[in-house]
Amino acid sequence: MASIHIPSLEEITEVIKKTMREELLSLEGRITLYDKKSTAKLLGVSEGMVDNLRIRDELKTTLIGSKPMFKYTDILEFLNTRS
Repeated sequence: MASIHIPSLEEITEVIKKTMREELLSLEGRITLYDKKSTAKLLGVSEGMVDNLRIRDELKTTLIGSKPMFKYTDILEFLNTRS
């Protein structure tokens, strides 16, 4: 009888992180600043969580006027520190 491998939560999380990084890398050069909504979508979190990360200085912010924007490189740096 063949055995079936059921991935652990850690393995699933790593696959998701890898997929997100690859998606971000494919966008490099086309878009360099993301608004809160786009950043939340890329990170797979809510806009409120993006605000929390920004307020706690875990995700660097660039202000355009009074609107928080997020640099591509800062999003990648955030993901790399979470690995």
